[in-house]
Amino acid sequence: MNTIEKDKRREYETGLQNKYHEGWLLSLKYSNILMNNIDSKNLYLICSSMYGEFTHQLKINGLNDNNKNYIQVWDTMLNTVYDKKNRNNPKSAVKLLQQTSQQRVSIFQ
Repeated sequence: MNTIEKDKRREYETGLQNKYHEGWLLSLKYSNILMNNIDSKNLYLICSSMYGEFTHQLKINGLNDNNKNYIQVWDTMLNTVYDKKNRNNPKSAVKLLQQTSQQRVSIFQ
């Protein structure tokens, strides 16, 4: 394999990694907003709103691949918040989302 092909492949893979990192940065940004409002009486509504804004930002930035972990963790958080068994403590799902986002972002730094 020649050097030009290796460089193209390396550049492509670096671009994918940068997009993945950007997705986790967006996840951290919106999960921090949720954490700032965790004691709100309208946490269910805020979670829905932040999820919508998060997915919209992903779409704008071309990062809206549903197979990515940063989307799956948000889907899990939203499903947990809306699960009737967890109605008494939706805060734990938000905290786990924020913790996961922090850990994933710290891997890249």
